[in-house]
Amino acid sequence: MAAPPTTRVTLRQKIAKKLYPTKYPVSSTTTSASSSASKLNDTILGANGRAQDYVGAWVYCAETVTDAPPINTLQKVVNADFSGTTSQLLLLPAAASGTWISGVDYELHYKFSPKILEEKINEILENLRREIWLPLTLITDGNMELTTTSDFTLAGGGSLAKGTTTVLRSRQSLEITTFAATTGTLTATPSTANLPAPEESVLVAADIYLGAAADDVTMALYDVTNSANIDTARAVKLGWQTLRFVAQIPATAESVSIVFTNNRAAATSTVVIGAIILLPTKRKVFNYPAQLEWSEDFAEEIYYFAPGNAITLTNASNAERIHEHPARTWGEATCWRDEASGNSYKIELHNTREIEHPLFIRGYVDFPTLSADTSTTYAPEDLIVGLAYADLMEEWAQEELDAGRV
Repeated sequence: MAAPPTTRVTLRQKIAKKLYPTKYPVSSTTTSASSSASKLNDTILGANGRAQDYVGAWVYCAETVTDAPPINTLQKVVNADFSGTTSQLLLLPAAASGTWISGVDYELHYKFSPKILEEKINEILENLRREIWLPLTLITDGNMELTTTSDFTLAGGGSLAKGTTTVLRSRQSLEITTFAATTGTLTATPSTANLPAPEESVLVAADIYLGAAADDVTMALYDVTNSANIDTARAVKLGWQTLRFVAQIPATAESVSIVFTNNRAAATSTVVIGAIILLPTKRKVFNYPAQLEWSEDFAEEIYYFAPGNAITLTNASNAERIHEHPARTWGEATCWRDEASGNSYKIELHNTREIEHPLFIRGYVDFPTLSADTSTTYAPEDLIVGLAYADLMEEWAQEELDAGRV
């Protein structure tokens, strides 16, 4: 089971608590309204420190509350007043808008600006590596790695979106909501540079998820030149299945696409498509995936999943069950540099067999950086916190050494 995702705000607060173990609080909530953009009230402050304990600290507004300073507002504590019943911090500069009302979550950072902690989190994420599997395909965005859906054409009605909830062998999938009845189609195409040649044999495959028992979707290799289907597969089973077939491009076909059609007399609720694969069966050299930044990101092995048993439901064709076989090594591959090409890296397959199965590249990528407090990461939380703490403590110690204080 994968570890749950962690938000940036959680990481930042955990790092701060390690940096300032003798300071309290690191995160808290205002207890009354100050009616000011430069004064913060919290009764817990006076009970846990003196004024000089807080002067110089950074105050960070950690949530969005109506009439309060905007989230991410950053101010410095310039004084504190614990003489009355209300413990109050005086802050500068004044918040750009809103006032410190009651019930606003905030953080106190006693040495480093919270922005430095956020930069350190992203620095670590950019240096951590994780393994991914990318399907090898000539279809533009056939591996579903882009966040947009502009490379696909939906006709007849409905909406398209990339999702991360219902996925099979990719990090994202293409979700079709309200796929139009009978005439609804989704078209995926290779770029002109990647078009297979006439009379070339190609493998066509896709992982497809049907959200209702009545859903019925056909996948066709479509001859754009002659306006005709070359071959088809049909999904009728609830849940995930793989559609695949091998076909030959007609001698007169200069352009092809892969088209999915809703066969139901009613619009579907949700149809999800994983990888869409188009591979010439004899081709041995492919462009390097854009998701892998450097040649060393490629693990130099190609994997495949053997076909599952055929799905024998009425109307199903060229459809098979998933996960009936483990991933297997299809063969070794190398990455080489082509300086004259717009895509300077190429992948060369060493296996001399024809391609009969969808192939997957194993590689390594950075974890995405976090741009907002609600942004999440699947990187190990303890590792990020520990590495950030160690780096910041080293910088702190160096600063003290340079200043002659140690």
